[in-house]
Amino acid sequence: MKLFKKTSLAILLTSLMFSVVILVAGDWFLLLLYGNDIVAYDYLLLPAVLCTLITAFAWFFNDLLLTLRDFRGSFLGNVSSSVISLAISFPMVCAFGMNGVSFTGILSYSLTLLILAGFFNSVINSKFKKNSD
Repeated sequence: MKLFKKTSLAILLTSLMFSVVILVAGDWFLLLLYGNDIVAYDYLLLPAVLCTLITAFAWFFNDLLLTLRDFRGSFLGNVSSSVISLAISFPMVCAFGMNGVSFTGILSYSLTLLILAGFFNSVINSKFKKNSD
């Protein structure tokens, strides 16, 4: 569990660091890297970072489930994000424009993360219960 906490903290701190950099100097970095035309789209960055944070945690939990050989939990969690994405992507893009893509990812991977974390918790609890008996 110590490594789990360290990895989770690393994901959170990396995302926090990028969020602060984007808030403070996002326009400048966009201007430096891509030129003046892209600066108007800096509002797309923070939702993309949040989507990336949730995606990273979902992948982390998926890898944990695969390592623990819970293929059912992995499959159900990942299928859920595909189904949700298919159902909400068009309405989200219509409602929120280019941020709709990030919002779709945020919502679909949030559900996936909840499902994967639930299966992970179940597997860990059953292993600890089995070891204590």
